Amino acid sequence: YLTKNITIMGKFKNNSANVILTSKITSPKAFSHFIIHSAIHQYFHLKNLKIQNLIPTLIQLKYSSKTSIVFENLVVENSNTLVSHTLGSGLLNFTNINATLIRSSLISTRFDKDEGTLSFENVHLSSVSSEIPLIHIERCSSILITNSSFKHFKSTPFWFSNIKNSIHLNEVGIYSGTTSDVGFISIVNCPFLKIQGLIIQNMTSKNVMKLNGVSNIELKEIVLSHIHCQSNVMHIEKSNSFLLTKSQITSISSSSNPGIDFYQVTTIRLVDSKFLKIKSNSSIESFSGSSSILLFRGLSNSFIQNCTFLESDSAIVVRDESSFRIEHSHFSLMTFGTIHLLSSIGKQHDISNCTFSMNSYMNGFGAAISQIESHSSLTISNSLFQQNSAIRGGAIYISNGDSL
Repeated sequence: YLTKNITIMGKFKNNSANVILTSKITSPKAFSHFIIHSAIHQYFHLKNLKIQNLIPTLIQLKYSSKTSIVFENLVVENSNTLVSHTLGSGLLNFTNINATLIRSSLISTRFDKDEGTLSFENVHLSSVSSEIPLIHIERCSSILITNSSFKHFKSTPFWFSNIKNSIHLNEVGIYSGTTSDVGFISIVNCPFLKIQGLIIQNMTSKNVMKLNGVSNIELKEIVLSHIHCQSNVMHIEKSNSFLLTKSQITSISSSSNPGIDFYQVTTIRLVDSKFLKIKSNSSIESFSGSSSILLFRGLSNSFIQNCTFLESDSAIVVRDESSFRIEHSHFSLMTFGTIHLLSSIGKQHDISNCTFSMNSYMNGFGAAISQIESHSSLTISNSLFQQNSAIRGGAIYISNGDSL
């Protein structure tokens, strides 16, 4: 039980530490090595160490306020959770960490009163055997993760909920993982999320990213590739604004809807991005929205500019009183039609300076655009339709109650 500030520091030489924390405790009933209970303004610092073969949790915080735990320059091997935090506040800082053969979550934390802060910089994890989230944070003020990577795991890397201020992910890579849980990034209730330079490759999961109740979302320079999903690449729900720019989503396969599902997102902006080879493994065609790159549901307004959609099942499905404006974008080689307007009653849609080429819908209507009883209005200007083929309306099909 720790009652005062403590620092444990070693020295590294040729990647070897002269201080090694290890344990002969093998009982899974052992709770933790260090316990900090009801502390105020306490400081715990581990630096230049090698941690290996730790079965219980290394540090457990309970009911402590304004207490800082700092891990710096650590090598972690074949160990369990480093920090478990219950009902307190303070700072958790991880800098220059290399961890392999992790058997549980690296961090499991529930802060109190939304006052905790988490910081990751230059943290690299690989070979994680646990099926619980690697970093599980509930109720904190802010989260910053930068220049970090996560490889070969079986659980959700990031599971965050009820974040008071913001989450920032900068230059983060997630590679070669499999999870049957909610996805690789799951966030519930946060005012602001900014992700820049994220790479996710060679993965299998239910979703890649599931964001619910995240008010404002900015994604920049995102690369998602070679991923198989049971559901969507992204599910975005109950958000005020969503921005995706300078990004690429490619080589995605799914058991149902492979793309991005927007539900009750007020404003959506997609700019300077590419969507390539996004397909469903099911036999359901995109007419129902079950096999499209973008699915707009609920009351939303979307703006798409300078984007490319290639070699996929379908590009866009619009439902439930959503509307869109598309400019300077290219759509080619879709196999189940390109843009489908469904039940967007009374809405105005605009397409300008766009190209639709070599799209097909051999079992349906309108290879480029189908507007089927949506009771909406569509305006098209300065756009090119070339070599599109379908049963009816090689390029465009308009049915009862719609205006073109």
